[in-house]
Amino acid sequence: MPINRETLVEQSVEIYGKLRLADKGWDDKRLVILDAFPYIESDFDGDVSEKSYLAFGFNFDDSGTPAEMGSDLTTRVYTLEFFVFAKDNDTAKAIANDLKFALDADKIVPLVDLNDEDLPQMDSLVVKGSNAKKILVEDPEPFQENVWLTVARVEDTYFSSAA
Repeated sequence: MPINRETLVEQSVEIYGKLRLADKGWDDKRLVILDAFPYIESDFDGDVSEKSYLAFGFNFDDSGTPAEMGSDLTTRVYTLEFFVFAKDNDTAKAIANDLKFALDADKIVPLVDLNDEDLPQMDSLVVKGSNAKKILVEDPEPFQENVWLTVARVEDTYFSSAA
């Protein structure tokens, strides 16, 4: 079954973020990437004493706008959220900012073909901006004491008839 364009965008940004964080030293021994937030209990036990967690959160889009007259070329901006859980504020902040600065530095995220195990690049997404901020949780569980959020805005231009 073919994978829809929105899933390609989400997964491409997640894959890219994981690779850039690994380049910064946040490998699998230090950082666990969760596919979703709220997290799946089997993937997250709430223990941030040994590892930090990056959870792909919510995704919004601007519903798209025509990119040119006379065709179905469409531009859509996605806002993607990444939640960081760590044992201390400095670690959570470092992870959130490393992701933010990696996205801002490159400005282009490869859109990969998830139907091919080699993940070839099939298009590109343009990073419109990103930010990181601390999340305050009222009456937090221990794992919620040091939570940061990185928000990335990426633009996808595509032919809607082919999506």
